[in-house]
Amino acid sequence: MVAQDAEDKPIFLDSTLLVRGKRFRSDSSLVLLGGAERLPTAVSDSNITLPIPAGTQPGPHGLQVVQKVLLGTPTKTLHRGFESNVGMFVLSPRTTGITKTTLADGVTPALRVEVDVDVGPNQRVALLLDNTSAAGAASFSLTPAVRPVGETKFLTSLATVPAGRYFVRLQVDGAASPVDLDPASVKFGPTVTLP
Repeated sequence: MVAQDAEDKPIFLDSTLLVRGKRFRSDSSLVLLGGAERLPTAVSDSNITLPIPAGTQPGPHGLQVVQKVLLGTPTKTLHRGFESNVGMFVLSPRTTGITKTTLADGVTPALRVEVDVDVGPNQRVALLLDNTSAAGAASFSLTPAVRPVGETKFLTSLATVPAGRYFVRLQVDGAASPVDLDPASVKFGPTVTLP
């Protein structure tokens, strides 16, 4: 499974999945995702397209193609038919805002990172900071200090992070927001300079 418009790029909430295989066309080909059968936007013998459903959380997801067949005389109704093996894809979050701030004590430096997708209450979240300088390479994996349920904003203490310029990523269940590492790119980063 890949993103339909960018096969070598991460899959995001606004992506359309392209599922490749064989013999997908049937009386009723559906996609089982997130415990629900979903109607694809297009089905051919070798491809199925499906937009990522709203409310899908970041991280790994299983997907299965389900084919139903018409059976019965004289009235034909759809019955369970064939099911594919389970395929996997990873939904990546994207950072939409990064703000330097402090914790509730007004003293401890902190970073507020916002992403474009709701994160579930039981998902593992980490703020990843990687120094942009090759000479002073340092990386930090920090757990957010404030973790609202179903929110998209995460506040993390920076008390243990030395001054420097860092790439910023938010990782949810192993799926990290992307960064652009090309310093000549207009989309370089996201980065933050501390303190």
